[in-house]
Amino acid sequence: MVHLFTAHGEFSYAAAHVINGDVLLPIFLIIAILHTIQLARHRTPLMKVVLWWGFYAYLAILLTLTILPIFWFGADSPVYRYGFGQQRLTELNPFSWVTYRRIQIVGNVALFIPLTLLGEYLWPRLRSFGGSLMAALGASLVIETIQLVMGYFYLGNRSFDTGDILLNTVGGLLGFAIFKLATRWWTPSWV
Repeated sequence: MVHLFTAHGEFSYAAAHVINGDVLLPIFLIIAILHTIQLARHRTPLMKVVLWWGFYAYLAILLTLTILPIFWFGADSPVYRYGFGQQRLTELNPFSWVTYRRIQIVGNVALFIPLTLLGEYLWPRLRSFGGSLMAALGASLVIETIQLVMGYFYLGNRSFDTGDILLNTVGGLLGFAIFKLATRWWTPSWV
């Protein structure tokens, strides 16, 4: 549901169609199968193939939790009579997370741990503090920007929140720390 704040008050509109995370499952499944075929041709170790499947599952979950659902309003919807950008779209205070519920804080941090943890096993460039920092910060910034654009055009009801960016980046750095600790005890031959 989109909430518009106009000079005449607050209005809420439900979308005619909603695109949920169900659409991602077949897309990521096809991508994972095709990639697995390519990895098998190069005789990639089974554990690395499993990590790729985990990464694709993680991406599907990440997009479902951060981007979807996508709202689709009909051309005759009254939402368009107010013009675009009538939703509250931004929270620029980087310490806004202090007012979050505990589950929101934990969720925002935990959401990005797999990004760098799996990413470091799959891409050697991420195996530095700077690489992990840039991956987590960049991915979070991209997601928040997509949420901002989608909210502006009434495709979603999420907002650009710098507190989320901060917490997601902390999660990415925790993934980096977990990777460093894990490789002290066990480093696969293909890492």
